Amino acid sequence: MASGMNVAVICAANPSNSGMYSVDLAARQFFQSRGIPFQLFVTQIKGRQVKRMGELEFHLLKSLQKARGFSHIVYWGDFLNNPEYGRTDFAARDIMFQTSPDLEAAKARWLELFAPDKDERPLLSIGNNFQHDALDPDPLFAEATDRIQRNFRIILPRDALSVSNLSRSFRAANLHKIQPGMDCAFLLKGEPAEERGPFFSYYFGRSGFKDQKRLVRRLEEVTGLQGREVSRWLRLEKEGLHGHFQDRRQQLACSQFVVTDVYHLSVNTLNMRTPVLCLGRPSQAQQGTLGDMKKRFLFQMLGLGEFYVESQRANYVDIHAFLERIADPRDFDERLAIKDALTLRFQRDIETALAA
Repeated sequence: MASGMNVAVICAANPSNSGMYSVDLAARQFFQSRGIPFQLFVTQIKGRQVKRMGELEFHLLKSLQKARGFSHIVYWGDFLNNPEYGRTDFAARDIMFQTSPDLEAAKARWLELFAPDKDERPLLSIGNNFQHDALDPDPLFAEATDRIQRNFRIILPRDALSVSNLSRSFRAANLHKIQPGMDCAFLLKGEPAEERGPFFSYYFGRSGFKDQKRLVRRLEEVTGLQGREVSRWLRLEKEGLHGHFQDRRQQLACSQFVVTDVYHLSVNTLNMRTPVLCLGRPSQAQQGTLGDMKKRFLFQMLGLGEFYVESQRANYVDIHAFLERIADPRDFDERLAIKDALTLRFQRDIETALAA
């Protein structure tokens, strides 16, 4: 499979976020385990050509011309090929780093990097989120969608809504390029703990709840377990980062359960086969890249819809219903069969697309 292959893997910019680190570790694990030569890239680094994070090394890629020696271009995870990311997160960072002088220049640079029109190498979009409306009136959306459907070999979005959104804007002749995918972090192998400790874990940082401490205290009172925060999940210590990340994963594995409002903390918890209660606010559309709706579609896709609860206040959540669902650990482990099957299919679809 690896004969003549050398893959440029483009990742999202990451300010030491544990979730994105797990996504990028999954890339290293995926390609290394298959003997496929690869190099990790990011398109935005301030003042450097190389960025080291934990055990990973990212090279700055200012244009695809700088990746001429690579046989394939893989866009790995997050919202990279989503025009909403191009006009918001990417553009804001490009202007802040003074790489682009204004919004229009930043959008144009994103378009050339993430929806290229003159690159004949295989282009693969793996595990991206496309939950924003592809029919948005901003011309960037129409241009990017047209380029992606013409030039990409395959698009494996990470959820059903992303598949639906893209399909509405693709021509019939190109619909075969869209196939269901998953979040790339699911490809990072987890090692469940042999024995769980007398505690549960928690972390809140995305949905803006003000009463999460009350929820934690109530869970402690009802279960008799100690609540332990998964400290600094969204901003790991840079010194010894990989070790800190592994410590967090081990904490998730040893927890009786985890309660959180963070998408990738939920993914990593499920990878460790630990029950998770994920919270979010009611949402009818994905707002930016940090909105709550992506969490609902994640849990629905995995057949775990009842483990995601929408509420205006964290402390209003029915914890007794959740605790009843996880009373027998074997039952929850069996519920992960859908996740396991989807992950296996995702791996095979990536392999097939690379080898085509």
